[in-house]
Amino acid sequence: MARIFSGVSSVIATGLMRRILFRGAIAVGEFVESDDAVLGPAVIDAAHWYEMPDFFGAIATPNAMFSIETILADKPAEEGSEDWPVGASESMGRPYEVPLKNGKCLKTHAADWTISAWVRSREASENMEKWFYSILQKFPVSPEVEAKYRNTVAFLHHCRKTRKSNRRRVRP
Repeated sequence: MARIFSGVSSVIATGLMRRILFRGAIAVGEFVESDDAVLGPAVIDAAHWYEMPDFFGAIATPNAMFSIETILADKPAEEGSEDWPVGASESMGRPYEVPLKNGKCLKTHAADWTISAWVRSREASENMEKWFYSILQKFPVSPEVEAKYRNTVAFLHHCRKTRKSNRRRVRP
């Protein structure tokens, strides 16, 4: 699961660097593929959810969250346990209440593209917000998509805030 989120985060960050805004959904389950198509319950699950978020990025579908919660349920009870490395739960996406186009929010995990951007872009590593705003200013913002931009900025702030908070809790 962690590799899936890492790969999706990298695609989103690379897209931003190339001035492409992605959105999507991460599903878990069975599928079949041929030279011409990919079909199955996981594909249908992702298809139902990829356009629902009102931000740029990717989310875990509610069904994928069952897999994430199963993995997280194995987390050791004692904080600081060596069996559960620092940052392991964050590797399965950033817990977030994602605003949806229907006005509701979905409590799920979202791909944290800010880490990939920080690693891949000197400008992002020096000043993430400045880098991100410089990309957004290149796109026209119509009234129909203004909330999507605002919600993406809110996600960026959430990622930075939770990362700073997590750093303070880590013991030497």
